[in-house]
Amino acid sequence: MWEELRGRIVSMAAFEALGRRLGGGEPVPVGGLVGSARPLVLAALLPRTGRRAVVIASDPVRARDVAEDLACFGLERVVLYPEDEMLPYDYHDPDRNLTGMQMAALEALSADRCDVLVCTVRSFLKKIFPPGTFRALLLDIGRGPGFDPWELADRLVRLGYERHQIVEGKGQFALRGGILDLFEVTAEQPVRLEFDGDEIVSLRDFDIETQRSAADRRTVRVHPLYHLVPDGAGLERLRAFLVREGARLEPGERGRALLAAERMEGGIHFFGMEHYAAVVHDVVPVTAYFPEPPVVVTIDHEDVETAMQEFREEIDRRFESSRGENLYPDPGLVFVSEDEWRTAIQPLDRIELRRVPRDDAVRFSTTAVGDFRRNITGLVADMRREIDARRRVFLFCATGVQRDRAVDILDEVAVEIDFPIGIISSGFRWPDAGVVFYSEEDGAYVADIPDSHACSAFGDTAEEALAEVLRAKEAWLATAKETGRPIPQPHYRAAPSSP
Repeated sequence: MWEELRGRIVSMAAFEALGRRLGGGEPVPVGGLVGSARPLVLAALLPRTGRRAVVIASDPVRARDVAEDLACFGLERVVLYPEDEMLPYDYHDPDRNLTGMQMAALEALSADRCDVLVCTVRSFLKKIFPPGTFRALLLDIGRGPGFDPWELADRLVRLGYERHQIVEGKGQFALRGGILDLFEVTAEQPVRLEFDGDEIVSLRDFDIETQRSAADRRTVRVHPLYHLVPDGAGLERLRAFLVREGARLEPGERGRALLAAERMEGGIHFFGMEHYAAVVHDVVPVTAYFPEPPVVVTIDHEDVETAMQEFREEIDRRFESSRGENLYPDPGLVFVSEDEWRTAIQPLDRIELRRVPRDDAVRFSTTAVGDFRRNITGLVADMRREIDARRRVFLFCATGVQRDRAVDILDEVAVEIDFPIGIISSGFRWPDAGVVFYSEEDGAYVADIPDSHACSAFGDTAEEALAEVLRAKEAWLATAKETGRPIPQPHYRAAPSSP
């Protein structure tokens, strides 16, 4: 199916024009692509260029949708690089789940397992470890000799992990006699290491609720818990920076300015410590992880530009407001500055997917499908018109159960449309390609549990979808427990209720 559709797309005049203009030294504006048609074109284009790419969205939801759409359309080695939940110069600990996703993304990049990195404006602009520094910090642990438990505990502390009596969350470890429990930041479950002297004789996953051991493992890779791991030279640089910056303070306040260095020197982790990373060691843009300059793609370019400007203003505002309490490094050291953007990023080959095309844009001809929620009759009629126009109609469903439910709901047209298993963020019509794509969201209400892969439900109303997904959740949990499948920790928080 996809090969036939890609063949139609790559033969289009607009697609050929896009390929010709890419690499010409100027950004290529593209218009006329809506919804999931944008990732579909990228999935056809990027493998043909033989180039890696960074795809930038304005916010986390759009970034997630693009990553899922690219994977659904058959593009491999797509990695999502999420933004921090905390604000610039905020005095809070980072969200461990997001940190784990970031570290996993950096590992995929540094190990050449990523062809397309999908990120937001905020995650793209934040500077990080150089690739060599990051790779040197990775710690591989496996069964066999050469691992003294106390030395291993010291190494975990240097990577930012916290020692507790019992492991209860990511970033923690516990050492009791010859047993070390560790919840590595990228993992879904903690692991239990059993020692006989300096030899690891057992390494197994275990359930954090029951503390019962589960599947055996041969190795575990430990990633840093923070985007900062200070060494001796880095601590000296930090102290020198704080002394220099503290010289402008009143004499009685200069001692307080050195608290950050004193805490790090004492191995104490504290809220906001990552803001000093640019002083402790070199930091680089995420594009430095690519072996060659990537293609940069902006999704809804107008929104990306607005988000970038607003983020820069927020950075400057929060930096100035923090100066009364902390001596953080200048924003130009911590984030990609406007000058760096102009000199290092703008010269890269760029594709600007625009909602409002410019006169010089490459133009495609897709349009959005209607919103047929609470209007199944309208959806059936719309599909019938597309079928009569001899267009191929697709309705994407997350699971086989969802597909069966959709077949029941659509009844009379179900035998004439295709039901691929997968999730796309939004449907579109593409007359030139002879196809119409509907997502579940276009045809009905869908409730899903993002942390449980493919655990979603489909209904005529929001209430029906919610009831269905709760039943699906119970079935999913029961199956996971029976088969020993790990139950992931929640990555998402409920949205605040309206006042």
